[in-house]
Amino acid sequence: MKEIRKEISYYLILSLLVIITTLISSCKENNTSETLKNHFTEDQIQDFNKINNFFISQALNNNKSNYKKELQLLIDELINNDIIALIKKIDFKKQKELYTLISKSSFNELWVFCKSFRKKRIESESFISICPNHELNNFKNYLKELSKTNSFAEVCLKSMEDSGDYHIARFSNYLFQNINSIDLNNFDNQFIIAVYFLSLNDNEQRNEKWSEKNKNE
Repeated sequence: MKEIRKEISYYLILSLLVIITTLISSCKENNTSETLKNHFTEDQIQDFNKINNFFISQALNNNKSNYKKELQLLIDELINNDIIALIKKIDFKKQKELYTLISKSSFNELWVFCKSFRKKRIESESFISICPNHELNNFKNYLKELSKTNSFAEVCLKSMEDSGDYHIARFSNYLFQNINSIDLNNFDNQFIIAVYFLSLNDNEQRNEKWSEKNKNE
């Protein structure tokens, strides 16, 4: 009888170990795509998952399984309350903490600090904004390859080429009008959405004066 109990205990422990190992493994898995792999390293893609997960946790009520529903709710709030709806959802202090959790390489693939002027300020004052990094251009090249089969990426690419920036107006107009035709289970699309909305939030909430040293940060 003792031997039977020992055998049951052994198999129970073994089963639990298998379950725990599977859970740990699944937690470490990162969403990716062949297009991402063509332009970025594994470590960078891991960081891009952190960026996407942060956006979902802040702006979409941490409801990854109902991504489309939560995104539609966010869009409705933006239509009714403008940018204030996004500012209320995304804690900018936590967003800046996110930047410290990803590598400088990953940050630089997406953003660079640039100079901007605020209409509410006197003309001689300039402030820090974040813009696409046109020196590296990998994100733009990623959009270019993706746009061959993805109309959402094509719109984002065209607006970036025309404006030189993450053109929020074109991005949001297309997203708002075509949410039902965009595959929101696709990680590429989720990643683009996260980058654009976090760029918008940063530029709306950052209130730091520009100095020449910012060029090298």
